[in-house]
Amino acid sequence: MNISRRNMGLIAAGAAVLALMAWGVYSFVSKIDDKPRKAPKISLIPTTPPPPPPPPKEEKKPEPPKDLNKPPPMEQPKMAPPAPSADLKMDGPAGDGPSAFSAGKISSEDLSNVGKGPASAGGGFNAFSYYANLIKGELQRQLTRNKDLREMAYKAEVQVWVNRDGSIGRFDVIQGTGDKELDGLLNKAIAAATAFSAGPPEKMPQPIRLRISTGR
Repeated sequence: MNISRRNMGLIAAGAAVLALMAWGVYSFVSKIDDKPRKAPKISLIPTTPPPPPPPPKEEKKPEPPKDLNKPPPMEQPKMAPPAPSADLKMDGPAGDGPSAFSAGKISSEDLSNVGKGPASAGGGFNAFSYYANLIKGELQRQLTRNKDLREMAYKAEVQVWVNRDGSIGRFDVIQGTGDKELDGLLNKAIAAATAFSAGPPEKMPQPIRLRISTGR
């Protein structure tokens, strides 16, 4: 086959173009592969959780203000026991334990010493004298209200034995008025007297001697 020179030139030119295109593609691909690749970053998650935050501090509450204007409490006055009557007498056997009665009879002169044993040393409350004054006043009021003795003037001395419930167990007029009829009325009135408002104190010696009068 005879190929003309013109055709040979076209074929050679086409081959050159193809070679240039192939070389360009190769060069482009080579440049892409030559670029350095960065390693992927890996984040490590800590396995231990962080410590919890500290608790909030408790604030102290302010104390309420003291009332400086409040007056101090006033002391209550102590009631003094009634003084023993000078016209009372007590006698009888002594009770158990140390007592002023162990020395014998108690008369009006030493009545202030009644009950001043160890339990009431230093001028303490005299329960025996207080009770004697109590029943003397109650008996005196009952005799004053008696219709047979209301208008009578008399003085007498009696001794009484008082039961635990305050009733009179027995009595004895040891110093009468000097008038037999009046003494009889006095005995009758005492026998009819009601019980006292209280019984005698513990270990009180009996009988209890009382002086009674109308005051006229």
